[in-house]
Amino acid sequence: MTTAERWGRNRPLAMGVAIVGAIVLAGLFAPVLTPGSPLATDLYHPFQGVSLAHPFGTDALGRDVATRVIYGARYSLLEAGACIALACTLGTLIGLICGGVGGAVDQAAMWLMDVLFAFPGVVLALLIVAVLGAGLINMLLAISLFAVPVYARLARNLALALRRTGYVEAAVAMGAGLPRVLFVHILPNAAGPILVQCAVSAGSVILMAASLSFLGLGVQPPAPEWGAMMSDGRNYVGAHLLPSLFPGLAIAITVLGFNLLGEGLRQASDGS
Repeated sequence: MTTAERWGRNRPLAMGVAIVGAIVLAGLFAPVLTPGSPLATDLYHPFQGVSLAHPFGTDALGRDVATRVIYGARYSLLEAGACIALACTLGTLIGLICGGVGGAVDQAAMWLMDVLFAFPGVVLALLIVAVLGAGLINMLLAISLFAVPVYARLARNLALALRRTGYVEAAVAMGAGLPRVLFVHILPNAAGPILVQCAVSAGSVILMAASLSFLGLGVQPPAPEWGAMMSDGRNYVGAHLLPSLFPGLAIAITVLGFNLLGEGLRQASDGS
């Protein structure tokens, strides 16, 4: 079976690309897809039902829920991209250095990673945000710090395994220094598993960011962030479900898309 045929039969990858691609396009073209501003209020028409004018209804302030959900994709993609970029860069760097240097440096760094691993993710993020204060930037820093040990452990294990391969040993024998060995010979060959982890982590990042925003520690109202939207509508769930239902569905679909994308990339990298 050729590579193209194997990728073509990879259903999780195809479904993940389709879902994530649709979310990305919705975020990019939100002004084209929606009739107005996500912050526009209409106090004369709160809690409208599903209609052609308002496909997802309206919230307590008469704001169009569909418009806010579509614009909310921008916040979720920003959260996922920023957190994963920071956590992956820092964690991979720590892991490569630990795997390449070893000794006391490796033991000290991995001990610190184990300490961070000991805290449940949401609890650690809550603690950091409580100390730094609520807001988007502080929330991104908190989630990124929680994700760093995942990439550090992964990169370290990959570096230890690849360090024993023939081409790395040959490079060392030819006089290649540690930076060249780590970033020219090991990192490119470790990129596949790290990329898979990035895709899988994106769903967890979006879910955690929405949870913090729901608790009032992340993105603040009136921003159209999915977790904040669910928090706005939670007091009216008994009588008016739509303002909380559709942001929740958007979170679930996006997380599913990234999980399918990660599984599809894993299968592709394994050759299955």
